[in-house]
Amino acid sequence: MTRNETQCIFEGCDVPSLPQSTKCFFHKNRNVCSFAGCRNQVYARMLCVGHGGRKPCSSPGCSSSARVGSFCCRHGPKPNRKLCTSPGCPNVRHTGGKCIRHGGGRRCRMQGCETHARTGGYCWRHRVQSSSSQDDTDETSSVVSSSSTAVELDPLALLLADDYENEILDDAALDSYFDLLLQSDSVGIAVQL
Repeated sequence: MTRNETQCIFEGCDVPSLPQSTKCFFHKNRNVCSFAGCRNQVYARMLCVGHGGRKPCSSPGCSSSARVGSFCCRHGPKPNRKLCTSPGCPNVRHTGGKCIRHGGGRRCRMQGCETHARTGGYCWRHRVQSSSSQDDTDETSSVVSSSSTAVELDPLALLLADDYENEILDDAALDSYFDLLLQSDSVGIAVQL
């Protein structure tokens, strides 16, 4: 493959070079590897990674690059993880001091279910029921489908919406809800959003 003279000098770069330069705008402040015939970008000591710009692993016979200190990921220090308290178990511990196999971890939030929780505190079997119970609360709080349409909103439903279920409302929020109640002539009011 021949390189066009107006193309950037770096390997794999097809961008046209700047006028009176051999490099494109992106590579204009980067150096080329000093190894003869190499057109890769310098990593360190004027060499690319392939020609010794990165320090190799100090472990005998390993050709990987050093990551932590002078060793690669395989030969470097192991992370200090707490292990399962069951005798001879090499697995990482979870809630309760044990790995999942030996009874650690969280249980499903569904009453009476002893399966391990996966997503949102529910097991795989009850994840659908948890999302359907979420849908039920959404229906009672009047879901709005478009910002330019008038919808019927029940002020009591707004007051009892899921967002405020476990919170104590401040005076300003209560005043605004009671104002909505007083302004309405019927059970629901039309609000232009």
